[in-house]
Amino acid sequence: LFFFMSYGLDALAHTAETLTGHAFGARDRATLRRAAGYTLGWSVVVAAALSVGYALAGGFLIDLMTTLPDVRATAREYLPWLAAAPLAAVGAFHLDGVFIGTTRTIELRNSMFGAFLCYLAALWLALDALGNHGIWLAMTVFMVARTVLLGLRYPALERLAAACRAIRTCRSSAGESRCAWPPSFSPRSPHSRCRAAPAATPAAAPSWT
Repeated sequence: LFFFMSYGLDALAHTAETLTGHAFGARDRATLRRAAGYTLGWSVVVAAALSVGYALAGGFLIDLMTTLPDVRATAREYLPWLAAAPLAAVGAFHLDGVFIGTTRTIELRNSMFGAFLCYLAALWLALDALGNHGIWLAMTVFMVARTVLLGLRYPALERLAAACRAIRTCRSSAGESRCAWPPSFSPRSPHSRCRAAPAATPAAAPSWT
């Protein structure tokens, strides 16, 4: 049932990858924001539906998967964690798609490392006292931490898209020597994601807009 949830949320994360990647490649901050909001809205709808479905029909679904009484009883014990999982994980899945689509691998790596540390801390604190419930708690903390860490980096993603667009327009209209480059986006900076950006060209709008 957890994997079924991940398939549903990951499908929308793939959609986020495509739409935000298109917008970021066009250096279109407004479209990037609309794409992120559009896919987040549908992700929340799907996550809420899954949570409600697991809460109401989780016992029935467990009974379909096994006839062993002990397994059924044990699975029902952890069913509340499963019902909470989609809403706890939706942000992590969605933002993972956004940052993959915009090729921001450094942020993805750092957020995963930070979330893993949060997971280890929660597991260390809760495992002895709560047993398997502590593992579920630690996994929930991991998902929430990843959401928070990536969410904190999202505004910089929009600023980067806007800065890249300004740089592309500047290059195509005035030449590098006459440009007022934004801070930290110098054409000589080895870390600038805009260094090799071609001249701005109109991009076809995605059909969802």
